[in-house]
Amino acid sequence: MEFDLFTFIAQVINFTVLIALLNKFLFGRVKAAMDERERKIADDLEKAVIQRQEAEKSAALAAEELKLLESRRQEMLEDARNKAREEEAQMKAAAQTAAEERQKKWQQAFSMEQENYIKALKLHSGKFAWKVSEKMLRELSDEKINNKAAEIFLKKLEALGGAQTAEFKAAVNRSEKPVVVLSPFVIDDILKDKISGVIVKMTESKNKVLFERSESIGFGIQAAVEGYKISWGGSEYFSGMEKEVIDVFKDGNKKGGYDG
Repeated sequence: MEFDLFTFIAQVINFTVLIALLNKFLFGRVKAAMDERERKIADDLEKAVIQRQEAEKSAALAAEELKLLESRRQEMLEDARNKAREEEAQMKAAAQTAAEERQKKWQQAFSMEQENYIKALKLHSGKFAWKVSEKMLRELSDEKINNKAAEIFLKKLEALGGAQTAEFKAAVNRSEKPVVVLSPFVIDDILKDKISGVIVKMTESKNKVLFERSESIGFGIQAAVEGYKISWGGSEYFSGMEKEVIDVFKDGNKKGGYDG
């Protein structure tokens, strides 16, 4: 094959023109499209990084809130347990108080019933002892036991000591009311005058002396004014008997002073 210089030069020129045309109309657009694609990919990557960071922040916040919720739940459970314990303690205390109150009321009711029983026993025992003594003395003597009891009371008044006389005198002179002599029987008029005379002489008072009947004092005679009393009778003995009965009530196994 024979080399043709003209053809060779023409082909070089054509190739150069082709390269220039491609560079001007094709390679520039391709390069711009590739640059645009690269910039878009970079933007997408940057957005992905930002979204990942935001997701991590959200997860951290969610974990913190969950931790706070768990802490709050534990606090609420502890508060509920404490309230339950307090309510249980209050209920136990209320039940204990109610039980003690019931026991106290029962003891008060029992004490009142016991006191009423002792009073009734004391009164009836005094009446019974008085009737028995009166009957026995009447059978042994013509003198009535009422007058004998009044004479004994009169002797007790006459034999009072200095301190008792002073207290009785002070009580009489403090009062504007009469001295009242109580007995469960009628006192002979002569003995009434003697008793009144002794009281007036003892107290140096002009207060009257009244004689009244009262079965409530039981067995004996009593002179009273301003809360001060002088008495004779079975009250001392019945007080001892009352103590004996009360002791038996308190301790059913205890023996009285008159037990063998």
